[in-house]
Amino acid sequence: MPTYEQKLAEFAQGKRLLRLARPIRDRADAFCDACGSTQPRTLYALEDLDSERHYFVGDTCLKELAKRGAILRYGRHSGRVAFENEMKLRAQEFQADEGTNADGGPNSKPGEQNPSAITAQPNPGNDAECLFPGILVIQTVERYQAFASAFSTRDGTYSWGHAEEPRYNEVWRPGGERGLVLEQERVDSPDALRQCLIEAWEDAC
Repeated sequence: MPTYEQKLAEFAQGKRLLRLARPIRDRADAFCDACGSTQPRTLYALEDLDSERHYFVGDTCLKELAKRGAILRYGRHSGRVAFENEMKLRAQEFQADEGTNADGGPNSKPGEQNPSAITAQPNPGNDAECLFPGILVIQTVERYQAFASAFSTRDGTYSWGHAEEPRYNEVWRPGGERGLVLEQERVDSPDALRQCLIEAWEDAC
């Protein structure tokens, strides 16, 4: 059985991934395409720039893929729209595959996937849904706060998003004369501001 690291490496291989806005939350059918877990309560949409297909991963896999440099940049397209489009496309491929096997098509065997059914297809129109007139960041002693405003190009309405992130992480390190005492220490969180901006953006859009 492949390890978690092997699953991630296999998933990222040959893909140029763009992260989309608006995560998919609290879906009963949530499934991480990277590791296969059904546990994530939130899925993040990724678009392969070469095949124009979409994949959906949990928070842990998203962070690991970002660390590996597998995610090239961020996009403004809606992850929720991409999820609905991709699920419809996968359902069509599954039905096509089932039909080919039932008809006894070439090289069709029980449980074997039809290669023609997984050919990359262009994604249906997925125009940018949100434009951002502005974003405000407030830095306090303990945390960052970000406020984002978004204008929807679909219905002409404004929406707002807010997020907070602590500026420090608390860790335990050996202390005392012999290092036998654990002392709590605060260290800077280098990704706090970036994460705060991303979450405010997603909340607004």
